[in-house]
Amino acid sequence: MFRKLLGASYCLALSSVLLSCASHAIAADIATVSSFNEPVDYGHVPSTARGVFPFGVVAVTNLGYSPNLLWRWLGQRETGRFIALAEEERQRGELRFPVELKGNYTVQFRMPEAWRGSGQLAVQLPLELNVKSAQDKEFNRIEIPNVRDEKEWISWKKLNVTGQAIVIGHRAKHSTTLNGIRFVPEDGGATVTWQGAELLERARRSNVIHEDHNPADAAARMESVFKQVKAMHMNTVLVANITSPEAHVAVLDLGQRYGLKVIVDIGEYHANIEDRLAEFLTTPTRQRTDPNAGQNLVEGRFKAVIENIKDHPALLAYYLYDEPFWEEAQSYRVVHDYIRRLDPKHPVVGYLCRAAWDVDEGTYRGIDNMKRFVEGAGAEVLLNDLYPIRIPASDSAKFMDRYAAALDDNVRQAAGRPLWIAPQSIGYYKNVLRPPTPAEIRVQAYLSAAYGATGILYYNYNSMDSILFDAAGKPQPTLIELGQVAEEFSRLIPTLLTLHRVKITGQFPAYLDVQGFRNKEGQYFLMAVNKDVNAKHSFDLVLPTQNISRVVDKKAGKTLPLSQNTVQLELAPGDGTLLQLQ
Repeated sequence: MFRKLLGASYCLALSSVLLSCASHAIAADIATVSSFNEPVDYGHVPSTARGVFPFGVVAVTNLGYSPNLLWRWLGQRETGRFIALAEEERQRGELRFPVELKGNYTVQFRMPEAWRGSGQLAVQLPLELNVKSAQDKEFNRIEIPNVRDEKEWISWKKLNVTGQAIVIGHRAKHSTTLNGIRFVPEDGGATVTWQGAELLERARRSNVIHEDHNPADAAARMESVFKQVKAMHMNTVLVANITSPEAHVAVLDLGQRYGLKVIVDIGEYHANIEDRLAEFLTTPTRQRTDPNAGQNLVEGRFKAVIENIKDHPALLAYYLYDEPFWEEAQSYRVVHDYIRRLDPKHPVVGYLCRAAWDVDEGTYRGIDNMKRFVEGAGAEVLLNDLYPIRIPASDSAKFMDRYAAALDDNVRQAAGRPLWIAPQSIGYYKNVLRPPTPAEIRVQAYLSAAYGATGILYYNYNSMDSILFDAAGKPQPTLIELGQVAEEFSRLIPTLLTLHRVKITGQFPAYLDVQGFRNKEGQYFLMAVNKDVNAKHSFDLVLPTQNISRVVDKKAGKTLPLSQNTVQLELAPGDGTLLQLQ
């Protein structure tokens, strides 16, 4: 809104200024659409996700959680998950125990017995616990033996605990739990022990701790997010890192209260059976002797979960996987098919990794990884995370060209299925990704829609990776811009849902991307996007002579002056607009 008003006050009475303003209104470049051709048709696949356009964010139930953290600390599975602590050498937080002890103690940890196979702690052995005191520069690694006495306490080191904070973590892929911590005094005094629920309650009173197994706690932590998302004109939240059926319902109830659709994370239920299911599917003898084993395994994990939420009015989809390789499709196919039988109304989705968003490399996970996975798993929706905002910033033009090429290839790999894109609102990889600017938040949405995306879910909203808030939780300009883009899309979505892409021919300046659409009434549309995130551009858009008498800017809600089949447009950095040709 403000960018369109700037400049008017500069047109004063001085003739030189008037001439300057007049010349500014004349487009500096010419863009020509020569013709509209046949529709872009990669096959029609029926889907329950048609007729919806989710525009929203991925939110995590723990504000400190990130799937990219090197270490995280888990409380008891039955009770809750603690805050993520550290990423590489950067300390992200501290778990402070209210220890009022003074002096030197031997600190010991109690871990439950770990075992292979089915059950709560089906993990690869040996396990590792990683701990540090506030004075330590690095974590100390404690290896948990393959076989051990469950009652055994493992000593870490002698420590003066006066005023100390103890940071506890383990590799994110490990599912083991810390069951206790105790302090054995050197002087022979009383040993102080906290374990089980007592350990959790001690930590709760002095830390911001999220318990995702506590439904009231999960909903309470998400309420501010849902309230903000609704106020920003978005319609959907993908809630990650929920691992209890009760929490699913609590978050769905929250979505219904705020008029938002919710994509529910059910990935952990598959993770708990993934190895056993894969083993069954790759063992012909087991398939012959026990042909129902795979089905029974999936049913045991998913039936109660899906039946508990499938009729909730706020449910949009189930989130199941994160960037699988296409070779994993067979395992997910069993889950897809089972959930579809239980609930044919809601699709199963997950992040898929394109062959390579850097299209000139083409080596990552195979050229057609997504297409092969979607077809193999029987997925109804392609949800792709594309993160184009990279280092160095001086190469932004190249990155936007690659992003557009990746989006175009996504349409091909989706093969007629709905395509949802997860644009970047993070900047955590050293020497790779950088924080997006407001213009880069904007351009990702408009380019995604231009290439036919029917859903946009920014990754992510509220983890420590997100650049939408600062460390103190203060909204940043990127968040304000996202709200403005969401408001614009709330007006465009009813139209976008009626359109199908068509091929167009034409000549355009390097900064300009123009894509064509058609609705069922045969009317043509154009989406024009300024890929330049550093400068605004004015241009003449020359339209083909196909009985076009009126051009409506759907974003602005106004008819544009049309002269000799030409309209004049000005697009701010990263901006886009949708034109209806009548």
